[in-house]
Formats: sequence, structure tokens, C-alpha cells
Amino acid sequence: MTILSRTMDFNKLRTLNPLLPFNTESVEENEMQIFASIPETQRNNPILKISNTGNSLELWSKLPPVFKLKGIFRAKVESEILAAVRFHSTVLKDPFIVARNVNKKKSVSVLGYGLWRWNMLLGSGSESEKVLEKFLGNAVRWLTTQEDARRIVVQPLKNIFTTQDAVEFTAQTYDDSFQPLDDAQIEVRVQHGNDINQLLLNQLGSGQYQGAYNQLPEGEYRFQAKVKKNGLIIGEDQGTFSVGDFNAEYLETRMNKQLLQQIAVQTGGRYYESSDFDSLLHDVIRLPDFKPRDISRSAEIEIWNSGWILAFAIFIFALEWFLRKRNGML
Repeated sequence: MTILSRTMDFNKLRTLNPLLPFNTESVEENEMQIFASIPETQRNNPILKISNTGNSLELWSKLPPVFKLKGIFRAKVESEILAAVRFHSTVLKDPFIVARNVNKKKSVSVLGYGLWRWNMLLGSGSESEKVLEKFLGNAVRWLTTQEDARRIVVQPLKNIFTTQDAVEFTAQTYDDSFQPLDDAQIEVRVQHGNDINQLLLNQLGSGQYQGAYNQLPEGEYRFQAKVKKNGLIIGEDQGTFSVGDFNAEYLETRMNKQLLQQIAVQTGGRYYESSDFDSLLHDVIRLPDFKPRDISRSAEIEIWNSGWILAFAIFIFALEWFLRKRNGML
């Protein structure tokens, strides 16, 4: 981010020319008082957004004049003029605030100085005195926002639903400077085979949205969400989720201690924790209906009728004969 000054050395500034959003063709020593003129096309620009009520252009128009060196400054082809120069009541083609975003490299330049006047020359309590603070904060936020960060996130509440669940979607939207984006229209299209269902999410505030289908049949689903602002598509998101058959057994897989204790009381039993396991055997023996029984089991193994034993015996005798034969003992 660059803000020019009265004593700017433009020869040294040229070393930064590959990063700057403007070119300097000529500069004079004289200065002039100018105003910032915001075109209507930049009304919703995140760098210039001062108020959430939509009166940002009005606040910019009430600012006092600042200074700019006379000369010829040209915005680069890939740059965007956020504010032009207004001299008295005439809006010039000269850029005043320029932004550039090329190959994941961002830059913002203010081709003027004396911006402190936007605060100091306004009456106390004026909403326009917030312009400078908001503008600098928005610019820094826009410059430091990563290009690969997701500004639009639309997703189901979970990946697997049952046929008895409401399939709920949530969304979070941000503008280019990662400020929560309200008053957007988010439409979710859910497809299962040839069936397509549409859902419009409700605004919750602070860039958050929510909506739900009552119930969906069992199967695999794909969804696609489109986010619109003032009739223009500003982002999309997509994904998948599943709807499975309802099974009450899997609604709660954790141990239900209260239910187990109730079953124990109703059936004349007792509930034991793992730490009480040592007392379980003692309590069972003390039960009046408990009577010890001796159980004995016997098993007979007929060794000589086993084919494996016979084969092993033949192998031992054959091995003995082989060793004796080999050592000349036969």
C-alpha cells in the first residue's frame, strides 16, 4: 500500500513500479486541492465500504479536500480506479485511489496526501469522520486476504442423515475483504437421480444463513449452491451427503446409565460400575436363591486310535532305522 506525499522522490519510487497499480508519466512541483469522487460502479467495493446501511457514497462525497501534485498519472491496464479526482465540481479522468490484483499480488495506492484532513476538518460526531479509519482498515484487510481462502461456504449440517431427519444446510458468506456479507440470496439445489429440489436459505445475520428440507428419501445426494447479490452471482459451492434408513439403535450409541439403573430396579437387579466389579461375585454368593453346584467334566482321548499318532510313531521308527543304517549299526 502506497500513499504519496508532498516530498515524494519519484525517481526512487520507480524501483517499485512492477508492484504499483499506476504509472507516473510526469510530475510538477505545484499542488492542487482535490476531492475524491467515487463512481457508482464502486458502490459495493469492499475497500470503500464505510457503512452497512448503503450510504457509503454519500459519506465519501462529504469529505473535505486533500492535496495532490500536478502531473500525469495513469492507472495500469489491469488496475481498477476506485476513486477519481474531482477538481471543484468537475470530475477528471485522473485516478486518485487505484487497486491492482494480478497473479496473487495486490496493491493499493492513494495518489494524494493530507488525508488527515478527512478527520480533523469534520465536525465532531459526523459519520464521515470514520471514512479514513474504515478505508485504511478495509485496504489492509483486502491486501492481506489470501486468494485461495473460501469466501463462500455452503454445507449440510452433517454428512449422513436418516429418513426421519430434517436435512439442514448452513452457509457463511464474506466479501472480498472477508467482511460478513448480508442481504445475499443463497439457493441450494439438491439432486437425487432425476429429482431436483430447491431451497432458499434464510438470513440469520453477520453473513450467516440457514435452511432445511423436512425429509428426504434414502439415497446419495449431490447439492449445488449459488450465492447472488443484487441479481449477480458472486460465488458457488457444491458437495454431497447421504440419507440412510432410520435405525433407532444408532440414535444414541453411548451408555445410558439412567436407563440401566431403571431396568435394574424394576427387575430386582443391581447396577454396577466397572470400579464395583470386585463386589459383584460377593453379592451374587449372598443372594438367597443362589445355591452352589459342582460341575465336573471328563474327556477320554484314545491315543492309539488316532491316525496322526500312528503316523508320528511310524515316522519315529523310520528315523531310528535310517540313523542306525547310516552309522553302520545294522
